[in-house]
This record gives sequence, C-alpha cells and structure tokens, in this order.
Amino acid sequence: LPISMVVRSTGDPSEVFDQAEKIKNKAQASGRFIVVQNSMSYDAPQVTVTIDRERAAALNLPIADIGNTLTLLVGGAEVAQFDRDNNSYD
Repeated sequence: LPISMVVRSTGDPSEVFDQAEKIKNKAQASGRFIVVQNSMSYDAPQVTVTIDRERAAALNLPIADIGNTLTLLVGGAEVAQFDRDNNSYD
C-alpha cells in the first residue's frame, strides 16, 4: 500500500525542508520502504502580498475572502477524492 505523509508548518521553509529530509532518511534507513521521496521544493519562488485594507473595506471585500482566494490561487483545493483499484485520487 502506498503511504503518504504531509509535513506542514508556518515556519521557515528551510527548517521544514530539513525536517522532511530527516523523516525521509529515517524511512529509507528502516528498510521497510521501497521508494521514499521528499517532494518539497526548497527553491520554490515566493511572493509577498500586501493587502490594501482601506481599499478592501471601501469595496466591502472581507479580508478573509481575499485570503481564501489567495489560498486557492497558490495551493489549489481538494474538490473530491475517490478510490479505484486500490489507489486514491484527488
């Protein structure tokens, strides 16, 4: 059976990467897994977004809506998940 592990943090990306690498290395060393991967890309591009709160308020646009839209933009969303032939798909 495939096993997936997700490491999430609001911390420094380099620290998150280091921790994910430690987990990967321990999994490899255990000898219990055939393929162990770390799909995190440490050199991923970053963008800083500054919200003009006064303009958002003038447009009657809640900050939460802006945040949700940005989350969908950069992270996507899981709409549905289904299983077929012992595999899960998003």
